[in-house]
Amino acid sequence: MKRIINLEFYRAFRSIGFRLSVLCGMIVSFLDFCTFYKSFGMFSEDKVIAQAWIGLDYQFAYNSLFYLLMPLFASFAYSGSYFEDMRGGYIKCLIVKVSRKQYFSAKYIVSFITGAIAIAIPLVMNLMMSMAFFSTRLPEKLQFMHGGANTDIKLFSNIFNINTIVYCILFIVIDMVFAGCIAVFSICIADFTDNMFSTVTIPFSLTIISSVIFGDLEYLEKTESNLAIIKMINPVQDVVTSKTVIIIVPVLMILISFIWVYVKQRRKDII
Repeated sequence: MKRIINLEFYRAFRSIGFRLSVLCGMIVSFLDFCTFYKSFGMFSEDKVIAQAWIGLDYQFAYNSLFYLLMPLFASFAYSGSYFEDMRGGYIKCLIVKVSRKQYFSAKYIVSFITGAIAIAIPLVMNLMMSMAFFSTRLPEKLQFMHGGANTDIKLFSNIFNINTIVYCILFIVIDMVFAGCIAVFSICIADFTDNMFSTVTIPFSLTIISSVIFGDLEYLEKTESNLAIIKMINPVQDVVTSKTVIIIVPVLMILISFIWVYVKQRRKDII
């Protein structure tokens, strides 16, 4: 099992998809920092990390752009490798040496982790740049220069008001979990797609569509918490998300994808 996992990690980190996902995320992250610094750098003593970090910088379009593309970055990183293995016949060579269970377990684990890492790198990079140029002190509430995270009804508002850095790191971890969940769905749907493009973009499309549909439930007063994934993962928090929902949603995503992959690995016709 260890050998197949190491092999998958080796393939993942050397793949064009992973490098391109990280590069695109870093470009968006870097442009956000440059735009913020160009606009407010001369007043850096008055600005804080909670205003500069891309996760909380709602003043420019890069926050919305990054979190809109996040599902695509996650699924493009390495999740399409199963489709390539299946269509190219490489899976036949691997299953001779390892069991189906080991192959799919390794593919699931590596796809989840690489999807998470592809999202974490740009967010951490932007946070480190913000920490290098801007103060770590708490933002002034009356400045209205950060998202709604400090509002008492918002998720982890108490942490935000005590230590902004911890709040940022906490949401980076949350984003990593959701990115991993989205990434493994490409493995689930690969048997039903005809090309690599569909395998990678369908999880992205489903995330966007589900966010539009479930996001309306809040406004229909059917729930006290927004269920749109795109909104839930954004640290700006322009909607209300409960702690229960932020835990249940990724757990359900992991459970569904795990069951799907478990059933898949027991099939005899995958090759």
